[in-house]
Amino acid sequence: YIEDMSDVVSVCRKLCACKEKSLAGHDQRVNSISWNCAGTTLASGSADSTIKLWQVDKSGGCREIKELKGHTRSVERTAWHPKDATQLVSVSDDKTLRFWDAKAGRCIKTIQTSGGLINLAFSPNGSQIVSGDKTDVLTLFDARKMAIVDRINFHDFIGTEVNEFGWDKSGSYLFLSTGCAVQGKSTIQIVDTRNNKFDRVYTLPATTATCYCIAFDPLGRYFALGSGDALVTLWDSKELVTVASLEQSDSSISAMCFSNSGNVLAYGSNDKRIFLENVETCEPLGVIDASAVDQVTCIAWNPKQNIVAYCGEELKGTRGGFVRVVGEHF
Repeated sequence: YIEDMSDVVSVCRKLCACKEKSLAGHDQRVNSISWNCAGTTLASGSADSTIKLWQVDKSGGCREIKELKGHTRSVERTAWHPKDATQLVSVSDDKTLRFWDAKAGRCIKTIQTSGGLINLAFSPNGSQIVSGDKTDVLTLFDARKMAIVDRINFHDFIGTEVNEFGWDKSGSYLFLSTGCAVQGKSTIQIVDTRNNKFDRVYTLPATTATCYCIAFDPLGRYFALGSGDALVTLWDSKELVTVASLEQSDSSISAMCFSNSGNVLAYGSNDKRIFLENVETCEPLGVIDASAVDQVTCIAWNPKQNIVAYCGEELKGTRGGFVRVVGEHF
């Protein structure tokens, strides 16, 4: 963790200066990466229809420990149970959501949905899961029963696409980032899921460009939005007001995450860089070189160590798909 704010600058400098590790093994591009809650295992989902599990230690040791097979088309997203370091969930363009026992390396439940799935999120206590498909149909799952409990097409309600989504720290409200529809602005749709169904609560105007990604501070203080106009906005998660605008990037924001302590926001874009910002002061803390990819599409900060993993659209002519990691002690 970066517990002391005086350590923030030092840690970020180390992350930006260290040599990255490339984890090879996928036959096609990597779409998604996620750490388990113990910080011991990194999952990568690929267009080659497989999921790989990697062990990455703080000194830079990296090795593949398992390959999970079962999906028949591209694996678009993976997500770990927030309390159970062995339970993994994945969604795919094959229209299924799968529950995995990562320790045993086997699928324990497959649920068929109505469309090709492209997004996924776990509630903070692990009791609910939401998936999103290409037609903006969101499906709510009871994670304990491994069953569908509600489904809704949000495009019919808001007239534009739903992009990324995630729960606030309480686990009561699901926040959806969207395209532009209402008076030429993108919105944040806030949905109450406490009764195991989608209850729309509030529409919050966001920016004049499509919001592609959303991330929540693990302490519950803030959430961040990344949009197509290269702007990152930081919001107070209780007051629902913008507290800062971050403008380091020159390109559309395509991925973001907070550090394990919530003190740093990392965000990536089409310009092959990952920017690090001090959440409290909004000061730039450095840039991680991501020129190994054409566009950063996913960033994941280890929950226990200062290790950052990312993946993206591979450069033209690159064979296979890679996960890239940097760490303060690499």
